[in-house]
Amino acid sequence: MTGSFGRWLLALFLAAAIPFLQSCGGGGGDSGGGGGNSDAFTVSPSSISFTATQGPIAPTGQMVTVTVLRGSVFFGNNTVTQNGGFFTRQPITFPTPTTVQFFIQPETPFTPGTFTGSVTVRGCSNPTCSGSDAAGSPKIIPITYTVTPFAGLTITPANIDFVTRTGALPAAKTATLAQSSGSALWTSVTNYTSGTTGWLGPMSGTLNPSDTVTFNVTDASTAEVREATVTFTAGAFTKTVPVSLVINDPRANFVSPYVVPANSTGNVIIRGYGFSTLTGPIQVLFGATPATTAFVSSDTEIGATFPALGAGSYPITVKDASTTLPSRPSLKLVAINAPAYSAVAVSRPASPGTVVNLIYDGERQALYLLDANNRIERYTFVAGTTWNVSPLTVGNGGFARMALAPDGTQLVKTNGASPSLEVVDPVTLSSSTVAATFSGLPPPATLGSIAFANDGGAVGSANAPASGISLYRYDMLTQRFTSLSTFADLTNSMAFASGDGDTLILPTFDPAAPAAFRLPFIYDATAGTFVQGNMSSTQSAHFSLSRDAVNILRVIATGSPFPGAAVTSYTPGAFTLLGTLPAGLTGFVISPDGFTAYAHFSATNLIRKFDLTAPSGGSFVETGSILVASPGTSFNEMTISPDGGTLFLAGNQQVVIVPAP
Repeated sequence: MTGSFGRWLLALFLAAAIPFLQSCGGGGGDSGGGGGNSDAFTVSPSSISFTATQGPIAPTGQMVTVTVLRGSVFFGNNTVTQNGGFFTRQPITFPTPTTVQFFIQPETPFTPGTFTGSVTVRGCSNPTCSGSDAAGSPKIIPITYTVTPFAGLTITPANIDFVTRTGALPAAKTATLAQSSGSALWTSVTNYTSGTTGWLGPMSGTLNPSDTVTFNVTDASTAEVREATVTFTAGAFTKTVPVSLVINDPRANFVSPYVVPANSTGNVIIRGYGFSTLTGPIQVLFGATPATTAFVSSDTEIGATFPALGAGSYPITVKDASTTLPSRPSLKLVAINAPAYSAVAVSRPASPGTVVNLIYDGERQALYLLDANNRIERYTFVAGTTWNVSPLTVGNGGFARMALAPDGTQLVKTNGASPSLEVVDPVTLSSSTVAATFSGLPPPATLGSIAFANDGGAVGSANAPASGISLYRYDMLTQRFTSLSTFADLTNSMAFASGDGDTLILPTFDPAAPAAFRLPFIYDATAGTFVQGNMSSTQSAHFSLSRDAVNILRVIATGSPFPGAAVTSYTPGAFTLLGTLPAGLTGFVISPDGFTAYAHFSATNLIRKFDLTAPSGGSFVETGSILVASPGTSFNEMTISPDGGTLFLAGNQQVVIVPAP
């Protein structure tokens, strides 16, 4: 359930579970959190103080717990209000029948000073808050944030990472070195900690009070991983910055999408290194069959069109007239006949949790589900209408998500309670843990959302109070982590990939995010850079993207610009609203070609089909529907097969497989 109505239902459940006790005396307002003899509830702590030093790292937030003592008390997000813009009050939760919780997170302390504000907690005596308040309501929690001026050196970004191929010097990278006041000459000393030495050029300059520092790689002759630390000194201040250089041999690594319908043509993207070393006409072979067209887009990308191929697995070769590039053993195009699944509902294992991820594996005819109980469930098709389920509980809980690698060789699941990933074999369900050990992400950091780009890099959100890192990239080939952003407000981001893995959308799901961060960030896998979109995505926890990211279907919750599921087209950096789908949907998916939307409505157990090619009057023509079994009572995740012929739904009770109408 979503929106304010869902939150009031939770409040009703809370109140119903509390025994009614006769109160004595009246219930006036209370400026503190303690409970008087007649107060119906208390808040703890009754006041909050944060301290920080000016810079990019926000202090750890504070959880507030509201405890109901007596009577029937109703709470909703609209009854917990904040005064002050230097912190965010995250949505309330109901961890037990007698408690309400919400989290206070201070903003990044860029400006020194002392800031004061408060949170007001109002407890209502009825579900609509139309009568008198509960005894002791409202309660006001004073909040103070003291930011002391920084005295020393800062550098932004906090670490520098290069990736290139042998023989090609990567483009220089710049950072801003600054001190708190005054001007000074600065110098640097490089300490090479692994790999070949002497590959960074010398640096020096003057702070007035800041300076642009340029990092130049001077040698990339050997395929290896090199690491160094650069220590900057300006007067009495020093600052150390980790620098890494990953040098790859020329090689073809990935093709995306790697699963395609048999006996039809289509386009793929091949990713690797050293493609610009090929001369003259290039050739891409799928097995022994040449591509219809093939062209080099950059040193790391080739575009190709495959001809109609019979069902099977086709190793990929990239070559010119005289040179054949090496390829990873798992580099293949898998052509499959469209599966003919019958409609069926499969009961989930005992104690099912809320579904947070649903991924279909076309190569293995398998479905992977991740729930809020930290359990991966694999559903494999056997014959007829039979689907076998194999559950695996792996890693830590919290805000965890998973993604399937662009070659299908591994499932990667984040750990929402530690800075690490679980790498799961999709065939055997065996797993191993990869710790996020790169500089700047020590415990108590956690990893959240994640999505794979077509270069084998997974991008996701992090919560790292000690460093401020909010977005990271994980390279599945080197098992290395790198920092992508230190904007604390990107911590509450989801991650969604287009079907070809070339575009990743990272919207915030935090309704209290500052306005500047309500615009989604878009990761361009080809360039390895971020741009920011032009359309608000506040509270957008559910997205569906077409194969080439031309059409994006997303839900915009209450309080956002759109009343329902907004369908947009996307070109680099810009979203254009095409229309909205009917209100009341409880799941949705967009077809791989971007032409069709399927929406599930739990009130009727219908999946309705909409034509997205000709929007009219802000909506879309409905072209069909089908009645399905109910997947559950919560918001349901949906996905679709690569050929667009089968829909998969998962809820807190069942997994539903049904041919697309």
